[in-house]
Amino acid sequence: MHDEIDWAKYVGGADYPCGRDVLLKSAAAQGGDDEVLGQLGKLPEREYDCFETVRTSLGS
Repeated sequence: MHDEIDWAKYVGGADYPCGRDVLLKSAAAQGGDDEVLGQLGKLPEREYDCFETVRTSLGS
């Protein structure tokens, strides 16, 4: 388990605005493991305007 996930590494470069599926694809392309993908998969399916919106939604 990660002490603290570096979300910027996995989804910081996503093409915003985007939905959860794009975030999952971005994280997978950056080598995100099951924990990273699992947490992103729990996000509500909606449009995220920017990385900060994602980070806030993840509670980080």
